[in-house]
This record gives sequence, C-alpha cells and structure tokens, in this order.
Amino acid sequence: VEDVLEIKSKLGFTGIPVTEGGKMNGKLLGLVCYKDIDTVSDLATKLKDVMVVRNNLVVGKNSKDSPITLQQAQDILHAAKKGYLPVVDEKDCLFTLCSRQDTSKSQAFPLASLDAKMQLRCGAAIGTRPDDKDRAAKLVEAGVDVIVIDSSQGNSLYQIDMIRHLKAKYP
Repeated sequence: VEDVLEIKSKLGFTGIPVTEGGKMNGKLLGLVCYKDIDTVSDLATKLKDVMVVRNNLVVGKNSKDSPITLQQAQDILHAAKKGYLPVVDEKDCLFTLCSRQDTSKSQAFPLASLDAKMQLRCGAAIGTRPDDKDRAAKLVEAGVDVIVIDSSQGNSLYQIDMIRHLKAKYP
C-alpha cells in the first residue's frame, strides 16, 4: 500500500493496475484504486489483500485484428459505471488503462493532438545556434513529437543549416 501512496504523491495516479512483474504489458492481476486503500492503516499491507482481482474487473479487449477505439473503451466504462477500464490483449496482458478522466478530457478538448497511443503530442522550440543541436538531441531522446525552429527572420542561413542537420540526423 505504501508504494501506491508514493505513486499517488509523485505522479497523481489513483488507479494503478497490478501486473505480473509489475511492468506494463505484464499479465493483469488486478487493480488498486484510492478507495481500496484509503482506510488501510498498515502501509505494509500487500496489494493482493486490497486490490480488485482480475476476475472481478470489467476489461476492454484489444488485438491486432480488432483494436479497441477510445470511443469503445469509453462506452464500456460508462455502461459498467466504473472509474477505470484496464484494456488487455489476447494473452490477458495489460495494454493500457483508460479512466473516466480520459473521457472528460477528450470531451473537454476534442481537438487535442494525440499520438497512436492516445497520449498528448509534445513539441518544443529550439534556436539556430550550434548548442541548439544538443538541445534537439535531448528532446528527441525524451520522445518529443515535433521540433519547431524559432528565429526572428525566415531567410537565415542558420535556419537552413539547422533544418539540414535535423533532417539528416532525425529523418
């Protein structure tokens, strides 16, 4: 339970899937929500003793032949009147976790730019100085989706050099 409270404190997540090995894509064992632990006084309590076990969970199914859409996941969530929907693959391994908050955000921000994993896209700007090449490398390493070159004029040789560098290094 202490680990869940730490995750909640650091990341703000209150619904945490429990998988074999504790990793994404592991076999889904259960789900722990804040309401499952808010009255637990012994922080050393094992999650298996407080979580909702896999057999009692409503889950979405995802496969290569039949990928689940966000709308389908939202429909399942609403029909089940649950706060979280674990989505599993054919082997019952965790694919993703959808929440009512995801539904609210998608309705509030319908034009948000999402990637294939339904996560918000991230962009950053760099200049045209030589040290901005290092910044670009760090941004790419961090998983940025788009890099914008910021400059005061549109006809600069520095811009052209930076574009050539980025296209060659990150096609």
